[in-house]
Amino acid sequence: MRIKDADAYFKALSGEVKTPLVLVLTGGIAAGIMADERTTDDIDFAILRYARKTLPELEALLQRLAKKHGVLIQYSNDIDRWSLVSFLDWKKHSRPYSRQGFLEVRVLDPYYWSIGKITRGIGRDLKDLEAVIRKQKLDWKKLASLWAKALRESPPSSALFNVRKQMENFLGDSKKGVFDSDYDPAGAVAYFRKMSAMIKKDGR
Repeated sequence: MRIKDADAYFKALSGEVKTPLVLVLTGGIAAGIMADERTTDDIDFAILRYARKTLPELEALLQRLAKKHGVLIQYSNDIDRWSLVSFLDWKKHSRPYSRQGFLEVRVLDPYYWSIGKITRGIGRDLKDLEAVIRKQKLDWKKLASLWAKALRESPPSSALFNVRKQMENFLGDSKKGVFDSDYDPAGAVAYFRKMSAMIKKDGR
């Protein structure tokens, strides 16, 4: 599926919604928009604003139009449910993408978007992550700080150990072509470990 297929879906949706609706894109569709990099399998989004009493009708509409346009959709009103690691205050961090009628489509901020990609950590996700870092010129220190905070704010589990290693491996394996020319992989990993070991404000 190409970005223009998603745009056609949003255009059709905007023609039928009768109350304000805000969608926040994440996953591969967000990567395609932010890095102009590739096609995607589906449209992942959070429903950020909607009329709660019309939710059943909205869900039926989303699915009907997806079937009509031949696209796959995956959505939730809280993307934290998709991840082992907290997305923190993601609802406050998105960028405008399009607005048509009552429909506003936004893209999750690339730093917050990266949490989902590094948490899953398969090959395609890491390629998306590298592409967005390069295109959006993300700062490695801000990225490492946010990942560390996300770990600290996540419920303790055995799975977090593996996610932490994925984060460290990405920072340690990344070449200077991904981040800026002064990037020091060993220094980045040391900084990440320091930040992830910080004590939360509640003492934990």
